[in-house]
Amino acid sequence: MPWFVKVYPRIAQIAAPVKGVDVQMEEIQKLNPDVVLASNDEQLAAVQKAGLIGVKVEYQDFAGLKNVMQITAKVIGPDAEKRADAYIKYLDGTMDYVKKQTANLTEEEKPSVLHIVGGDDLFKVDGKNTLIDQWITIAGGRNAVAVEGFQITTTMEEIVKNNPDYIIIGGTQAQKGKDAIMANPAWSSLNAVKNNRVICNPVGTFNWDRYSAEAALQLLWAGKLLHPDLFEDLDMTQKTQEFYQEFLHYELSAEDAERILAGKMPQ
Repeated sequence: MPWFVKVYPRIAQIAAPVKGVDVQMEEIQKLNPDVVLASNDEQLAAVQKAGLIGVKVEYQDFAGLKNVMQITAKVIGPDAEKRADAYIKYLDGTMDYVKKQTANLTEEEKPSVLHIVGGDDLFKVDGKNTLIDQWITIAGGRNAVAVEGFQITTTMEEIVKNNPDYIIIGGTQAQKGKDAIMANPAWSSLNAVKNNRVICNPVGTFNWDRYSAEAALQLLWAGKLLHPDLFEDLDMTQKTQEFYQEFLHYELSAEDAERILAGKMPQ
């Protein structure tokens, strides 16, 4: 993740013997870690089989995010627990603020949102009962995908039938996906395309839209995107700079904050 390297250059020198969900256990054993945080049952089993201490940190929603934050902090130690508590307080406060701003919207006032995982596969989307569905709903939108699950496969026919008001594309290849949609006549009938509402999701040290501490900023960004009139006093550049200073201990310039908000990589 390019912004991660800019914010914390040392990450480029840290061993990462994992690719996707595949773990190179022999390489992990060479590192002799005190503890391994594992994101699924298969990884956890492999870690324990190798004689290492493993802790599962998987989650699918905001409640799970807070739980994993607390678990991780407890593993690291007391100072981390204080930081985790401060983050959870910030997340809860942000969520309450966005909910309050969107509380009086009628169903007709809530735009439908198609969330595409990344620009490399325009038919991999996020459905109900996911963290993505949560922030869409809290921000005053409706998920255009009616089925449950994250990173599920849909079809062009389903997308045309659902006719989303907004299309939000995640990941570092979001612009590639946006360019492909805007250039393809098959997408041209959609409200999102006709109204120029195909949007690249912000990407910071991780994707804001999924499984990241920056999901707190995602709530604010999505609220302002879908209902700018309800969030006209919200300065997302300033909020992003403040978040990076407080939680990532990094002085983010206004220019870099704006690049992140636009889904662009560092220069």
